[in-house]
Amino acid sequence: MKPHRVGNSRSAAALWRRRAIQVLSGAVLAAAMPLAQANSYPTPYTLTDQNSTITVDSASNDGVSYWMVDGVDQLSQQWFWGRIGSTSGESSLDTLTLLSGGPSDTNFNGDNNHLWLKYGDGTTIDDSTFTIALDLNLMGGAPGSKMSDLATQVTFSNLTDTGKDLHVFQYSDFDLSDNYANDTGTAVNANTIVQSDGGMILTDAVSPTPSKWEIGPYSDIVDSLGNASPTTLGNSGSGMVGDVTYARQWDFTLQPKGGANSSFGFSIDQHITVPDPGTILLLGAGMLGLAGANRRKRRKDQAVGRD
Repeated sequence: MKPHRVGNSRSAAALWRRRAIQVLSGAVLAAAMPLAQANSYPTPYTLTDQNSTITVDSASNDGVSYWMVDGVDQLSQQWFWGRIGSTSGESSLDTLTLLSGGPSDTNFNGDNNHLWLKYGDGTTIDDSTFTIALDLNLMGGAPGSKMSDLATQVTFSNLTDTGKDLHVFQYSDFDLSDNYANDTGTAVNANTIVQSDGGMILTDAVSPTPSKWEIGPYSDIVDSLGNASPTTLGNSGSGMVGDVTYARQWDFTLQPKGGANSSFGFSIDQHITVPDPGTILLLGAGMLGLAGANRRKRRKDQAVGRD
């Protein structure tokens, strides 16, 4: 079993960059400024609904992890990275300040199944130039059904009179059936990625359509998101078999506050289930030509950066 944690965080000074634009004697000057570190939170949030439990560490790039479905873990890590502009590397959401949020029980069954978090680049909402809101809703299935659904909404809001060149990334490392060695990953289209292993199948659908996507072996994508250079995903890797990870990228210009496009959001619907026999046959046929070339076991404890 591979370790769960990535542990590739960098100093806050090398992370999210704010481009402050000033007009002086008719010249426009741009300066990159480090954003505030996130508030620490001593214990990850736990969400539970019927047969499903997830944990969310709001203060590290572990992010969403331990998606347990009927007692079996399906997820190593899922979190969000981004940058403003095109000259610096990305940083993870947790490097910002956690301004507000918390869990709630939206279906009134006694367990918290919903989590809302708001981050900003300042120490308070009043001195932040933008905010990022994260909304998670876990919907488990009946005990023994091996079905579970996680709905996620991410919203960016510009609080300044200057536009922002936004590049945001969803990164996912599922280990279905608690097994990382033989996952298969397929991009059905730009909006939908399907992953399967051990009789379990994940369908991950997003809206709006991302600008880029990529499926790759651990730890290629997360290493790229963690270095000092800007990342551009390659629209590649569909059909990969092995220790599969994937990411999406949205490129968007946030207009000044108050405008029609001063906010940008995307939604993710992830459904884990046991596929029917017809789905298994279709997946197998699609992977047949690639399995021989791509099937190999990667030991995660040999990868640099995993604690």
